[in-house]
Amino acid sequence: MRKIIRVLFLSSFFNNLDLKLIMKKYLFSLLLLASSLVAYSQNYPDLDAYCGYITIEKDVMTGEAKYKSPFDRSISFRKLVTNGVEVTYMRVSAVSKFDKKGGNVSIRFQKGYTIEKEVATNFYKNLDGTYTHYAEFKLSKDDISKIKNYLILDCKVYMYNQAIENNMQFKAYMHCLSKLH
Repeated sequence: MRKIIRVLFLSSFFNNLDLKLIMKKYLFSLLLLASSLVAYSQNYPDLDAYCGYITIEKDVMTGEAKYKSPFDRSISFRKLVTNGVEVTYMRVSAVSKFDKKGGNVSIRFQKGYTIEKEVATNFYKNLDGTYTHYAEFKLSKDDISKIKNYLILDCKVYMYNQAIENNMQFKAYMHCLSKLH
């Protein structure tokens, strides 16, 4: 009997107080939780969703396999597998108004990480009169780890900087390439 009286007292207490205010606070909390989950999923997409963009070429005679990411204006990857040996390459490019070439590449990641390579760079002239400077180089296991774990912010080919847009896709492409053998 005492429990029934207590329940009746509490229900009348909440009815007399502003039950609407309590419900509003509860709904606001649910909306806040839902919006944070949506924001989380947008910041961290399913990396496997990008794997369908990787092109695969296999030579049945030699057993060699080639895996390539799509070529963005600034970065692409390719992985060669020959006799079980995997080698991954990265190509970076930057656009400028100058036709000078040099010999270094720098890639800057979030949290201050970098990849620095002393490699030959080259360039070609675009239809609009600008020049695309590019370099391709072999990636070490440490380089691959950085690309898989951190977003690329920008790259520098010789002395020409290129800001990187849609940087999540490059992290995803490397994630996909790492799974292919």
